[in-house]
Amino acid sequence: MKFSLILCTLGRDRDVGVFLSSLLKQQYDNYELIIVDQNKDDRVSNILDDFTFPEGVLKYIRQNIPGLSRARNVGLNHASGDIIAFPDDDCLYDDDVLQSVADFFVNEAGKYKVLTVNTRDNSTGKSLITMPDENCELNRTCLLGCSFTLFFDKDAASQRFDERLGVGSGFIWGASEEHDYLYRFLQEGTVGYFLKNVFVFHPAKEEEALDTHRAYYYGAGLAAFRIKYFSRWRVIKSAALILTQIFTNLFIGHWRKSIFKCYFFCGYVMGCVAWRLSIR
Repeated sequence: MKFSLILCTLGRDRDVGVFLSSLLKQQYDNYELIIVDQNKDDRVSNILDDFTFPEGVLKYIRQNIPGLSRARNVGLNHASGDIIAFPDDDCLYDDDVLQSVADFFVNEAGKYKVLTVNTRDNSTGKSLITMPDENCELNRTCLLGCSFTLFFDKDAASQRFDERLGVGSGFIWGASEEHDYLYRFLQEGTVGYFLKNVFVFHPAKEEEALDTHRAYYYGAGLAAFRIKYFSRWRVIKSAALILTQIFTNLFIGHWRKSIFKCYFFCGYVMGCVAWRLSIR
């Protein structure tokens, strides 16, 4: 069982090296690494010179048109594995990730088409996203994980990311491209699974860093995803939930989280407006 690991990168080099080091420590070695490099300089290619991969494992692609979703679609065009994954350029794999995922798909052959694993910050122990405390199934009404925790069976190679969504797309909708991709992949009746004890490590600094620019575009991306698939009531309900989070954090004195959510809410509203205008 072969993995196709599609890593799209822009603006990073040392973190890419950290991921490559974690990949070379994997207990499971049947994979191809597809790097889609969107940098205008040679920072990534210089990093690659420090690593040696078996022949045929590394596929290095330069992509001049910006956009994470566009880059992932380019990577998908070159994927030949049985399992497709999209590691971030600032994550790293625990030593047994690929082995655990491969074992899961072998043992559950035909039952599940997607697996999501857990995540935490390797230095602080915090998590970028909230995940369940127990193993469980996921479906269209229960989407779990984010792009770097998701592993798809090879049918995912026929899917494409919506290039209007995601970082660098040129549109306001700067997130939720993986939720859109996962939602379409999970057709009616198709289920996936979550494993709580398998980890992909990823920094968890969003609210602490108070990146209001990112919060705004994340909110807009969520709005696009909601409008694309759900009723007007669900869209309004999501807005109400964000407002509740703002006031709850204000009440308990979490000022930074409240500010982060304020920008997120502004992005959500503008994302709704922009999406409605774009489809008229």
